[in-house]
Amino acid sequence: MPFIMKIVFLGSDAIATDCLARLADSPHELVAVVTQPDRPAGRGRKPRPTAIRQLAQQLDLKTLALADVNAPPALEQIANSKPDLLVTFAFNQKFGSVLLRTAPAGAINVHPSLLPAYRGAAPVARALLNGDRRTGLSIIRMTENLDAGDILAQQSYDIDPEHTTGSLEKFLGQQSAPLVLKVVEQIAAGTVEPRPQDHTQATIAPKIKKAEARLDFFLSAHELLNYIRAFTPWPGAFAFFHSQASHKSERVVITWAVADYGSADSTVEPGMVLPDLSIQCGQGVLKIAKIKPAGGREMPWQDFVNGRRLQPGDRITDHEC
Repeated sequence: MPFIMKIVFLGSDAIATDCLARLADSPHELVAVVTQPDRPAGRGRKPRPTAIRQLAQQLDLKTLALADVNAPPALEQIANSKPDLLVTFAFNQKFGSVLLRTAPAGAINVHPSLLPAYRGAAPVARALLNGDRRTGLSIIRMTENLDAGDILAQQSYDIDPEHTTGSLEKFLGQQSAPLVLKVVEQIAAGTVEPRPQDHTQATIAPKIKKAEARLDFFLSAHELLNYIRAFTPWPGAFAFFHSQASHKSERVVITWAVADYGSADSTVEPGMVLPDLSIQCGQGVLKIAKIKPAGGREMPWQDFVNGRRLQPGDRITDHEC
């Protein structure tokens, strides 16, 4: 008879919900779910529970909202659950040495990249920003060094050209569920085979900053499309629309576009609206499909064109007037 593992799951973001749901439906016992405390969100800045806390409550699982899992009171609460194994995914807190020793089978982490590539907080967005065509999932043993533990399982996937960070995270979250369960069952059976990472090949994926999402139209159309994909849904790839008619600037977020090199005009300054209403770039043009004005709703480009009476010679640039 297979060994039934007592598991503490630690996660916060929506990407980890499928993994939690699959473990909850497995023969193994989820003795506790640890997540971040509720945080202000939305226009009203009202406290909102994490996606993991919401799911855990729906599944009637014991939930601990801990601001610092390495603080003595938090460590005590986790230890009192008597876990055999810790499983973490998108938890957004670093594990200290005491926490890593809490469970006899240690701690495993789900990371949405092909480690040692893209260690850090934003592996999905960084892969899209760099125009990568493949990504993947890595299940590793956790160590005190970030994302540097032995690989227990790994799977690669093609990146769809229409993937944004939001849609790719959703896809990887779904794919993570069976992979995590497979590793948990191997640990329970004592058949898992760790493989050390090649640390000389490590690359870093630092946390995204809002200022990075500003669109510079002197870049090529493909580079700008990578920005749009990487920064959707958050923080939103933004620029400023300048109207000749109103002489006003308006902040906009471009949520989808197509890169094209057939109708570019190298004599026109990047950011200029061309006669076909595409936007001149450093190389090629950007044909905007969807756009979101500041404080407004996302809309088709043609609706924005009609509403602002946009015309050739108007500009979209990385700065206000």
